[in-house]
Amino acid sequence: IKLSEPQSFAPTQFASNYVKGQTANLFDATVTNRSGKTIDWATVSFVSTTTAGGACPDVLDGDSGVNGQPQGTLAAGQSATFKFGVACDTKPGADLDVVITVGSKNASVKAKLA
Repeated sequence: IKLSEPQSFAPTQFASNYVKGQTANLFDATVTNRSGKTIDWATVSFVSTTTAGGACPDVLDGDSGVNGQPQGTLAAGQSATFKFGVACDTKPGADLDVVITVGSKNASVKAKLA
């Protein structure tokens, strides 16, 4: 699992889980299946938090190309890249922790909000 550096973005008026005034960030997320078994996307989750403001919900904004993670399955040996957005009740520069769960395995990525 790889996340790009967070980038600031301005969700459009139809974005879900975003309230004006929040700090919105966008990532490119790449998931590579090296397990030898097919992964069901329903078993993949991203949970984002900041030390200053608590939970940062996922932002869905089709007009900005942020449509959430893929649906269906990811075959062994394959990769998928998608846009992943969050909205946090804190300012740019705050510590951000993204915990990614695939099945029963977890990984954590730490960054600063842009």
